[in-house]
Amino acid sequence: LNKTDFIKDEAIWFKGYIINQQDLKPFIETTNIHVTLFDSEGKLMESKLFLASDGFVDGVIKLDSTFTPGNYYLQAETSWMKNFKESKPFLEKIRIVDESLLNQKYVLEEYDVQFLPEGGNILLESNNIIGVKSVNSKGYGINIKSGKIFDQNNSFIRDFETKIHGLGKFLFKPEKNKQYHAIVEFEDGKKQTIKLPVSNSKGIALSLKNNYEQNFIGVEFNTNLQSLQPNGSLIAYYLIHKNGSSVLNILNFNNDNLSKSILLKKSEINTGINIITLFDQNLNPISERKFFNNKNFNLNQITL
Repeated sequence: LNKTDFIKDEAIWFKGYIINQQDLKPFIETTNIHVTLFDSEGKLMESKLFLASDGFVDGVIKLDSTFTPGNYYLQAETSWMKNFKESKPFLEKIRIVDESLLNQKYVLEEYDVQFLPEGGNILLESNNIIGVKSVNSKGYGINIKSGKIFDQNNSFIRDFETKIHGLGKFLFKPEKNKQYHAIVEFEDGKKQTIKLPVSNSKGIALSLKNNYEQNFIGVEFNTNLQSLQPNGSLIAYYLIHKNGSSVLNILNFNNDNLSKSILLKKSEINTGINIITLFDQNLNPISERKFFNNKNFNLNQITL
């Protein structure tokens, strides 16, 4: 998209590229691209069909008076993708702002802090890696000078900070019947209080350690006693996959072993971006993470 913040009567200009996932080359057979706009409650606001040629599409959508200030979502997919239950369309969040507020100082100094559990879930009474992302209203990373986690009784739990581009992470082990929040202070002295995501009572936490200089990628799976079956065991599966190539493996937990660690040999995994998906014993997906395998990845000299 040409940008993600708009005012009424502006236009969304976009370019799109249709890629064959098998060979990562332009998919020239596609001709129809469906582009839709939804409001924050899922109401359809606009739907258009655009012509693609040689794996490329561009177009424009006009934002008329029916678009009031707020958050909207632009979705794009091909006709072929619509045949599947999960089509995985392109999705981008945009914002329409009140033009009268653009010159007010507080709008430009607004910060957004997100807590992103690795794999997508936080598990009670288990070790979890929580990612932190902090950006300003223009989408640029803003470093957190000081971050502290407290429970509902304001008892201090731990501290954290962000590094480059407002990104960071910390280890977190939530307890039962407790709610948690963070108090963050930015380098300009501003402070915010943010609730942490709600923890799940049952499940499996996923954590990955990827050192580009080593030949292995470490993955750790953690569960808790509540997740075990009445017989004291738990079966789960993890799938390493990329563009249709996949390997399924089994995990076994019990009362004496609530944690499993594995080493993935880089030479046996597809080069580039891979996905690890965690399934429960009924093969329902419960967690997922992307990771990059740099083995045999040759990057030519790049100049700007």
